[in-house]
Amino acid sequence: MAGKAAQPESGRAWDGVLRREVAVELRVIDEADRSVEVIASTEALDSHGDVVKQFWDLDRYNKNGPVLWNHNIFESSNYSMGGAVRPEDVMPVGKGGDVKVSAKKLTAKLTLVKGTAVEEPFIDKLWRRIQQGVIKAVSVGFRPGEQKRVLNASGGTDHYELGSAENPNELVEISFVPMGSNPEAVAKSIAWERRNLDESLAASAAEQESPPMAMSPEEKQLFDAAVLAKGVAESNFQTANDRVKSLEVELGTAKSNVIKLETSLTEANKSLAEKTALLSKSTLDALQGVKFAPAEREEFDTLAKDIGIERVQKMLEKRDALPVTQPVIVDGKALPAGSPAPAPVAGSGNGSADLAAEATKGI
Repeated sequence: MAGKAAQPESGRAWDGVLRREVAVELRVIDEADRSVEVIASTEALDSHGDVVKQFWDLDRYNKNGPVLWNHNIFESSNYSMGGAVRPEDVMPVGKGGDVKVSAKKLTAKLTLVKGTAVEEPFIDKLWRRIQQGVIKAVSVGFRPGEQKRVLNASGGTDHYELGSAENPNELVEISFVPMGSNPEAVAKSIAWERRNLDESLAASAAEQESPPMAMSPEEKQLFDAAVLAKGVAESNFQTANDRVKSLEVELGTAKSNVIKLETSLTEANKSLAEKTALLSKSTLDALQGVKFAPAEREEFDTLAKDIGIERVQKMLEKRDALPVTQPVIVDGKALPAGSPAPAPVAGSGNGSADLAAEATKGI
């Protein structure tokens, strides 16, 4: 005699695997290959009132890629036909491949096991129903990654968002499933699942915020010391970080000031060079024809640049004045030949030119 069907959640602990059904239009059916391309999951609000974010860890699934019939739910809930578990209740009916996320949709190619109606009677029946559109829904079995409660206006759970980029959902299996379910059974399944998700979140929050319950006094002391040290370290880090930012501002100001000073120094050096050149020219103009001959001018110009006009001037002051080789009239009187050359006329810029002018007057 057949036993009474138990609800899927009755008498068993939560295995951490969620099942989410998606009704799809089968995209491509390959008769020869006995395969079908499907959308296995989307971010639409699902039949359990939750949103499965399309962030997936596919490593485990890609190693084997099991495709089941209705999540093997009969076997896992101790429900069987006539008290016996059938092979199709516990064995995969096919294999999944080319599983990927595209445009926030999880897609896959599901290939059923090949065999005749005699060899694989159940799979043959399943394939005919897929071909004829009687079965046109699939469901993913997965372990949820990050679990985020979205509250409604009254503060209760409106729905869950499952999975994130940092903590993705882990795909376990993909199942072909029949359309339609007993509303009461679905409601009980949702309530049971929500209860487990709430407990999971509460346990995770308690683990992060509270020390382990069974602690010896020594362990509790060490735990408190670690919490205190963590707080001090975070405070010190923030203080140091603020100081670094302050120093960066000060450094920027200092660099700006250095650039301004370098510009001012360049301008001052340029101005000094120009004034030194004018002073050198003026000094040598005054001494040319008095302390040195015009033919020596280029030599003294170079020397003034190398050692400075002050040193050149001192060197020339130690020289005797050039002798006058032609009569020169000074204050109406002619200087005798061989006399020292007179000082340049005030306001003159070239000593030899002045002497030449004076010599011309005396001729």
